[in-house]
Amino acid sequence: MNQTMQPQSGDRLIGTVNWLDSFSGIGFINSPKVDGDIFIPKCQGLSEGQQVEFTLVATEAGFGSEKVRPVLGA
Repeated sequence: MNQTMQPQSGDRLIGTVNWLDSFSGIGFINSPKVDGDIFIPKCQGLSEGQQVEFTLVATEAGFGSEKVRPVLGA
């Protein structure tokens, strides 16, 4: 039997920044382990298409992220 682990709040994941609004300082990440977009509340220093590591946070509106940082060497 093949069971897929569901991501949980507090998990450290890797994903790709897929949208940024540099004016408001927010953005979204895609990760193969999470269905849908993951909100980035503070995205200063990131760029679209960049691979990042982050801590997943469950919110009422879906998943968010914290402690987002670029993956070195990616």
